[in-house]
Amino acid sequence: MLFDITNYIKKEIDGIIQVGAHYGSEYQTLKKISQNILMFEPQKGVYEKLCENLKSETNVIIENLALGSESGTCSM
Repeated sequence: MLFDITNYIKKEIDGIIQVGAHYGSEYQTLKKISQNILMFEPQKGVYEKLCENLKSETNVIIENLALGSESGTCSM
């Protein structure tokens, strides 16, 4: 469950990066905080469902990438 960080951060939030976006269940909450959202989802099937779930949204960029401390590729 995502809490509203605007209760704790008094500075304007220009954008949000979500790592591990899954199916986008937190998107509506994130959209209330910022209109600029970048989501990462590394699992191909989950990424495809995420894209389908948010296909009508114009303020989100979705990347099929994993983020970590090393460069490389992984097959799942």
